[in-house]
Amino acid sequence: MKGIIGLCALTLASGAASAQGLRLYEVGGANNNANDVIWHVDTTTPTVLNPLIRDSANAIAEFEWGQGAYYAASTNINTDLFVINPITGVTSPTITMSFPSGGDVITSMEFVGATLYGGFTSEGGGGPSSLVTINTSTGVVSMVGAMGITSPTGGLAWDGATMYTVNSGAGGAATLYTVALGTGAATAVGNVTNTATGAAVVLTGLEFGTDGILYGLGRGADERTLFSINPANGDATSLGSLPIGSGSYTSLTTVPAPGAMTLLALGGLAAARRRH
Repeated sequence: MKGIIGLCALTLASGAASAQGLRLYEVGGANNNANDVIWHVDTTTPTVLNPLIRDSANAIAEFEWGQGAYYAASTNINTDLFVINPITGVTSPTITMSFPSGGDVITSMEFVGATLYGGFTSEGGGGPSSLVTINTSTGVVSMVGAMGITSPTGGLAWDGATMYTVNSGAGGAATLYTVALGTGAATAVGNVTNTATGAAVVLTGLEFGTDGILYGLGRGADERTLFSINPANGDATSLGSLPIGSGSYTSLTTVPAPGAMTLLALGGLAAARRRH
Protein backbone atom coordinates (compact mmCIF):
# COMPACT_ATOMS: atom_id res chain seq x y z
CA MET A 1 0.00 0.00 0.00
CA LYS A 2 2.79 2.43 0.89
CA GLY A 3 4.42 1.99 -2.52
CA ILE A 4 1.12 2.49 -4.32
CA ILE A 5 0.41 5.67 -2.35
CA GLY A 6 3.83 7.06 -3.17
CA LEU A 7 3.40 6.26 -6.87
CA CYS A 8 -0.06 7.85 -6.96
CA ALA A 9 1.25 10.98 -5.25
CA LEU A 10 4.06 11.34 -7.78
CA THR A 11 1.67 10.77 -10.67
CA LEU A 12 -0.78 13.35 -9.39
CA ALA A 13 1.98 15.87 -8.82
CA SER A 14 3.32 15.33 -12.33
CA GLY A 15 -0.13 15.63 -13.88
CA ALA A 16 -0.91 18.78 -11.92
CA ALA A 17 2.38 20.36 -12.96
CA SER A 18 1.62 19.87 -16.64
CA ALA A 19 -2.00 21.00 -16.28
CA GLN A 20 -1.73 24.33 -14.46
CA GLY A 21 -2.43 27.67 -16.12
CA LEU A 22 -5.00 29.74 -17.97
CA ARG A 23 -7.76 28.06 -19.99
CA LEU A 24 -9.97 29.34 -22.79
CA TYR A 25 -13.40 28.05 -23.86
CA GLU A 26 -14.24 27.85 -27.57
CA VAL A 27 -17.87 27.23 -28.51
CA GLY A 28 -18.31 25.01 -31.56
CA GLY A 29 -16.27 25.10 -34.72
CA ALA A 30 -16.07 23.05 -37.91
CA ASN A 31 -12.44 22.17 -37.20
CA ASN A 32 -13.57 19.97 -34.31
CA ASN A 33 -16.74 18.50 -35.86
CA ALA A 34 -18.68 21.39 -34.26
CA ASN A 35 -17.73 20.23 -30.75
CA ASP A 36 -16.62 22.68 -28.08
CA VAL A 37 -12.94 22.94 -27.13
CA ILE A 38 -11.06 23.87 -23.97
CA TRP A 39 -7.62 25.30 -24.76
CA HIS A 40 -4.48 25.88 -22.73
CA VAL A 41 -3.40 29.52 -23.11
CA ASP A 42 0.23 30.54 -23.48
CA THR A 43 -0.01 34.12 -22.24
CA THR A 44 3.48 35.12 -23.41
CA THR A 45 2.86 34.68 -27.15
CA PRO A 46 -0.16 34.66 -26.80
CA THR A 47 -1.47 31.46 -28.35
CA VAL A 48 -3.63 28.43 -27.61
CA LEU A 49 -2.48 24.80 -27.51
CA ASN A 50 -3.27 21.30 -26.21
CA PRO A 51 -6.99 21.24 -27.10
CA LEU A 52 -9.39 19.23 -24.96
CA ILE A 53 -12.25 18.45 -27.33
CA ARG A 54 -15.58 18.03 -25.60
CA ASP A 55 -18.09 15.28 -26.35
CA SER A 56 -20.75 17.83 -27.36
CA ALA A 57 -21.43 21.41 -28.40
CA ASN A 58 -23.24 23.87 -26.15
CA ALA A 59 -23.68 27.61 -25.97
CA ILE A 60 -21.42 28.18 -22.96
CA ALA A 61 -21.35 31.69 -21.51
CA GLU A 62 -18.90 30.86 -18.72
CA PHE A 63 -16.81 28.00 -17.37
CA GLU A 64 -14.84 27.57 -14.17
CA TRP A 65 -12.30 25.15 -12.73
CA GLY A 66 -12.99 23.71 -9.29
CA GLN A 67 -13.20 20.46 -7.33
CA GLY A 68 -11.09 18.68 -9.96
CA ALA A 69 -13.31 19.43 -12.96
CA TYR A 70 -14.58 22.17 -15.27
CA TYR A 71 -18.05 23.58 -14.61
CA ALA A 72 -19.77 25.14 -17.63
CA ALA A 73 -22.99 27.17 -17.60
CA SER A 74 -25.17 26.73 -20.69
CA THR A 75 -27.31 29.25 -22.52
CA ASN A 76 -28.95 26.55 -24.67
CA ILE A 77 -30.86 25.20 -21.68
CA ASN A 78 -30.16 27.83 -19.05
CA THR A 79 -30.66 25.49 -16.11
CA ASP A 80 -27.88 23.14 -17.29
CA LEU A 81 -24.56 23.21 -15.46
CA PHE A 82 -22.15 20.76 -17.08
CA VAL A 83 -19.37 19.02 -15.15
CA ILE A 84 -16.58 18.27 -17.64
CA ASN A 85 -13.87 15.66 -17.12
CA PRO A 86 -10.52 17.49 -17.58
CA ILE A 87 -8.85 14.44 -19.13
CA THR A 88 -11.49 13.07 -21.50
CA GLY A 89 -13.77 16.06 -22.14
CA VAL A 90 -16.79 13.89 -21.29
CA THR A 91 -19.69 15.63 -19.55
CA SER A 92 -20.80 13.80 -16.43
CA PRO A 93 -22.96 14.72 -14.69
CA THR A 94 -25.22 17.52 -15.90
CA ILE A 95 -26.52 19.44 -12.89
CA THR A 96 -29.99 20.97 -13.20
CA MET A 97 -30.00 24.37 -11.55
CA SER A 98 -33.06 25.90 -9.91
CA PHE A 99 -33.12 29.70 -10.02
CA PRO A 100 -34.54 32.26 -7.61
CA SER A 101 -36.65 35.12 -8.91
CA GLY A 102 -34.83 37.97 -10.61
CA GLY A 103 -33.25 36.18 -13.56
CA ASP A 104 -32.91 33.06 -15.67
CA VAL A 105 -29.26 32.64 -16.71
CA ILE A 106 -25.74 32.43 -15.23
CA THR A 107 -23.20 34.54 -17.15
CA SER A 108 -20.15 34.40 -14.85
CA MET A 109 -18.76 32.03 -12.19
CA GLU A 110 -15.88 31.78 -9.72
CA PHE A 111 -15.01 29.38 -6.92
CA VAL A 112 -13.98 30.85 -3.57
CA GLY A 113 -12.87 27.82 -1.62
CA ALA A 114 -15.63 25.25 -2.03
CA THR A 115 -18.33 27.86 -2.79
CA LEU A 116 -19.24 28.53 -6.42
CA TYR A 117 -20.39 32.13 -6.96
CA GLY A 118 -22.21 33.28 -10.07
CA GLY A 119 -23.37 36.37 -11.88
CA PHE A 120 -27.12 36.02 -12.41
CA THR A 121 -29.29 37.99 -14.83
CA SER A 122 -32.06 37.75 -17.43
CA GLU A 123 -31.26 36.30 -20.85
CA GLY A 124 -30.99 38.85 -23.62
CA GLY A 125 -28.91 41.31 -21.63
CA GLY A 126 -31.85 43.44 -20.58
CA GLY A 127 -31.85 42.85 -16.84
CA PRO A 128 -29.65 43.81 -13.90
CA SER A 129 -27.08 41.39 -12.43
CA SER A 130 -27.06 39.81 -8.99
CA LEU A 131 -24.49 37.75 -7.11
CA VAL A 132 -25.62 34.20 -6.32
CA THR A 133 -24.16 30.97 -4.96
CA ILE A 134 -24.58 27.69 -6.84
CA ASN A 135 -24.83 24.43 -4.92
CA THR A 136 -22.85 21.95 -7.06
CA SER A 137 -24.57 18.97 -5.39
CA THR A 138 -28.22 20.01 -5.58
CA GLY A 139 -28.19 22.71 -8.29
CA VAL A 140 -29.94 25.18 -6.00
CA VAL A 141 -29.01 28.77 -6.86
CA SER A 142 -29.30 31.11 -3.87
CA MET A 143 -29.46 34.89 -3.98
CA VAL A 144 -26.69 36.86 -2.25
CA GLY A 145 -27.78 40.29 -3.42
CA ALA A 146 -28.10 42.80 -6.25
CA MET A 147 -24.81 44.01 -7.71
CA GLY A 148 -26.18 47.31 -8.93
CA ILE A 149 -24.90 46.54 -12.45
CA THR A 150 -27.56 47.01 -15.13
CA SER A 151 -26.15 44.51 -17.67
CA PRO A 152 -24.77 40.94 -17.59
CA THR A 153 -21.38 40.31 -16.02
CA GLY A 154 -18.65 38.93 -18.29
CA GLY A 155 -16.59 37.13 -15.67
CA LEU A 156 -15.81 36.86 -11.97
CA ALA A 157 -12.22 36.76 -10.68
CA TRP A 158 -10.99 36.16 -7.11
CA ASP A 159 -7.46 37.10 -6.06
CA GLY A 160 -7.62 35.50 -2.62
CA ALA A 161 -8.97 38.61 -0.95
CA THR A 162 -11.22 40.50 -3.39
CA MET A 163 -13.79 39.48 -6.01
CA TYR A 164 -13.75 41.40 -9.30
CA THR A 165 -16.21 41.47 -12.18
CA VAL A 166 -16.83 43.31 -15.44
CA ASN A 167 -20.08 44.26 -17.13
CA SER A 168 -20.55 42.68 -20.54
CA GLY A 169 -23.51 44.36 -22.21
CA ALA A 170 -23.72 43.79 -25.97
CA GLY A 171 -21.43 46.34 -27.58
CA GLY A 172 -20.90 48.21 -24.32
CA ALA A 173 -17.53 49.27 -22.92
CA ALA A 174 -16.47 47.32 -19.84
CA THR A 175 -16.20 48.71 -16.34
CA LEU A 176 -14.18 46.85 -13.71
CA TYR A 177 -15.86 46.38 -10.33
CA THR A 178 -15.14 44.86 -6.94
CA VAL A 179 -17.97 42.77 -5.46
CA ALA A 180 -18.78 42.27 -1.77
CA LEU A 181 -19.27 38.54 -1.17
CA GLY A 182 -21.57 39.16 1.78
CA THR A 183 -24.05 41.47 0.04
CA GLY A 184 -23.36 41.23 -3.70
CA ALA A 185 -22.92 44.99 -3.97
CA ALA A 186 -20.49 46.07 -6.70
CA THR A 187 -18.22 49.10 -6.52
CA ALA A 188 -16.79 50.59 -9.71
CA VAL A 189 -12.98 50.57 -9.95
CA GLY A 190 -12.70 52.20 -13.37
CA ASN A 191 -13.46 51.90 -17.05
CA VAL A 192 -11.47 49.23 -18.88
CA THR A 193 -9.34 51.24 -21.29
CA ASN A 194 -6.64 50.16 -23.76
CA THR A 195 -3.46 51.81 -22.50
CA ALA A 196 -1.95 51.98 -26.00
CA THR A 197 -4.90 53.52 -27.84
CA GLY A 198 -7.08 55.07 -25.15
CA ALA A 199 -10.06 53.19 -26.57
CA ALA A 200 -12.71 51.57 -24.41
CA VAL A 201 -12.42 47.77 -24.20
CA VAL A 202 -15.29 45.27 -24.28
CA LEU A 203 -14.70 42.02 -22.39
CA THR A 204 -16.29 38.58 -22.27
CA GLY A 205 -13.94 36.87 -19.79
CA LEU A 206 -12.03 37.75 -16.62
CA GLU A 207 -9.61 35.60 -14.59
CA PHE A 208 -6.51 35.78 -12.43
CA GLY A 209 -3.72 33.56 -13.74
CA THR A 210 -1.37 31.48 -11.61
CA ASP A 211 1.11 34.35 -12.11
CA GLY A 212 -1.22 36.71 -10.21
CA ILE A 213 -2.02 38.75 -13.35
CA LEU A 214 -5.65 39.65 -14.07
CA TYR A 215 -6.48 38.62 -17.64
CA GLY A 216 -9.41 39.72 -19.79
CA LEU A 217 -10.75 38.28 -23.05
CA GLY A 218 -11.85 40.86 -25.60
CA ARG A 219 -15.01 40.87 -27.69
CA GLY A 220 -16.47 43.12 -30.39
CA ALA A 221 -13.67 45.24 -31.91
CA ASP A 222 -11.25 43.46 -29.54
CA GLU A 223 -12.47 39.96 -30.46
CA ARG A 224 -9.88 37.29 -29.48
CA THR A 225 -7.51 39.86 -27.94
CA LEU A 226 -5.98 38.84 -24.62
CA PHE A 227 -5.46 41.70 -22.14
CA SER A 228 -3.71 42.08 -18.83
CA ILE A 229 -5.76 44.38 -16.59
CA ASN A 230 -4.63 46.55 -13.71
CA PRO A 231 -7.06 45.70 -10.88
CA ALA A 232 -6.42 49.09 -9.27
CA ASN A 233 -7.85 51.20 -12.12
CA GLY A 234 -9.02 49.00 -15.04
CA ASP A 235 -6.16 49.90 -17.41
CA ALA A 236 -5.87 47.16 -20.05
CA THR A 237 -2.68 46.22 -21.88
CA SER A 238 -3.06 44.20 -25.07
CA LEU A 239 -0.93 41.05 -25.06
CA GLY A 240 -1.85 40.31 -28.67
CA SER A 241 -4.49 38.46 -30.65
CA LEU A 242 -5.15 34.78 -30.05
CA PRO A 243 -5.17 32.52 -33.13
CA ILE A 244 -8.40 32.54 -35.07
CA GLY A 245 -10.36 29.35 -34.52
CA SER A 246 -13.50 28.13 -36.19
CA GLY A 247 -15.74 28.81 -33.20
CA SER A 248 -16.28 31.61 -30.67
CA TYR A 249 -14.03 32.27 -27.68
CA THR A 250 -16.28 32.99 -24.70
CA SER A 251 -14.59 32.70 -21.31
CA LEU A 252 -11.47 32.11 -19.21
CA THR A 253 -10.60 30.06 -16.13
CA THR A 254 -7.42 29.00 -14.35
CA VAL A 255 -6.23 25.57 -13.21
CA PRO A 256 -4.22 26.31 -10.04
CA ALA A 257 -0.51 25.79 -9.50
CA PRO A 258 0.53 22.19 -8.79
CA GLY A 259 1.35 22.79 -5.13
CA ALA A 260 -2.26 23.36 -4.15
CA MET A 261 -3.55 20.42 -6.20
CA THR A 262 -0.85 18.04 -4.98
CA LEU A 263 -1.45 18.91 -1.34
CA LEU A 264 -5.13 18.15 -1.77
CA ALA A 265 -4.30 14.86 -3.45
CA LEU A 266 -1.81 13.87 -0.75
CA GLY A 267 -4.35 14.73 1.93
CA GLY A 268 -6.85 12.38 0.32
CA LEU A 269 -4.26 9.62 -0.04
CA ALA A 270 -3.21 9.98 3.58
CA ALA A 271 -6.81 9.62 4.67
CA ALA A 272 -7.20 6.49 2.54
CA ARG A 273 -4.03 5.05 4.05
CA ARG A 274 -5.34 5.58 7.61
CA ARG A 275 -8.52 3.73 6.71
CA HIS A 276 -6.40 0.77 5.66
